Amino acid sequence: MNWLTTLLRRLLDFLRWLLGLLRGGTVGVDVPAHIVFAEVDPDPVLLVAGSGASVGVRVVTAGGRDETLTGTLTAPDGTTAPLAFRAALTTPEETSWEADGPLPVAAAGSWGLSLMYGEAAAEVTFTAEEPDARQATRFPAFDVTPEEEDAGTPILLRGKLEVQVGGGQEFAGFADQPVTLEFRYPDSFAWIEITDTVTGPRGDFEVTVTAEESRFWRAAYDPPEDVPGPVMTFAAGRARAASATRGARSREARNTARVPPEFLHVRIFSFAASPSTIGSKEDVVFSGYLKRRREKDKNRSWANYSGRSVGVKQKDGSPSGADVTRNNGFFTVGFTPGETGTWKAHYQKRGTSEGNGNASVTVKRK
Repeated sequence: MNWLTTLLRRLLDFLRWLLGLLRGGTVGVDVPAHIVFAEVDPDPVLLVAGSGASVGVRVVTAGGRDETLTGTLTAPDGTTAPLAFRAALTTPEETSWEADGPLPVAAAGSWGLSLMYGEAAAEVTFTAEEPDARQATRFPAFDVTPEEEDAGTPILLRGKLEVQVGGGQEFAGFADQPVTLEFRYPDSFAWIEITDTVTGPRGDFEVTVTAEESRFWRAAYDPPEDVPGPVMTFAAGRARAASATRGARSREARNTARVPPEFLHVRIFSFAASPSTIGSKEDVVFSGYLKRRREKDKNRSWANYSGRSVGVKQKDGSPSGADVTRNNGFFTVGFTPGETGTWKAHYQKRGTSEGNGNASVTVKRK
């Protein structure tokens, strides 16, 4: 019933805003507690003989009032253990939490991590396995050029994906594999999926995007779930792995976009899906807050951006719904997703004097 609780709280927010508007003013609405982003690193966790395995987790939260993030690990055999988090970095809009704790049992298989932050809940799954269970992958190179440019200039994201050859330290280019490009704002902690590409014959890839604002970038490889067979073959310098592989993340690369003092930065904060894990034909409520701030005021707080349309769509798809932001910048869109995966909230800028707003969230199947 978590989705129903969220919907009722959103309705209460709207009624409070409407009451304030009828009285000739506005009413401040607290942003409800949200779990915005969660990532296990590394995933899978490697079970090294003779040493205890530990799991590292990073979570980004938003909203709420002085809530504490708590976590509970669940092993494949049902064994549970608490996982303690510490607040590592904080801004007025977000908090980045970190945890690095031992697995309660050295068990291979699928693990669960239950997260609670106030009334917000999230479930994360990850894998623990022996080091030789799958082939490792890596990004030996990833960069952005140019590193500094005027806003509106095309920039090139370029890198290479490699896969482990056999059980040794040799790696070769990994061809025809999906790579996701992600970014985060310098004043934000959550990564946002922006687009996908496929590696070339030698594992190389490149994508051209427009430098709207300064951002950190990275590449991510998550292996397909239906990779068959235990055999790896090579031909003409191309590495094709038919065996299962482990995912990888590249290093961060930053571009700095020069913007004028009057440029209006736009952000979507606290974007979430409720529920984030769904069954067949189950409704999902997407919600968040649209904020704005001029470049010359970058040391000030973000202001609400009201009366603007925010659309929600599957990544690289057409909008499935939209809403106009209220006085507090809040928007909500509810519908039955046809597919799971990455869903994006997007604000389309109105001219060159402001930026686009983007955020993403993952919806999974039960």
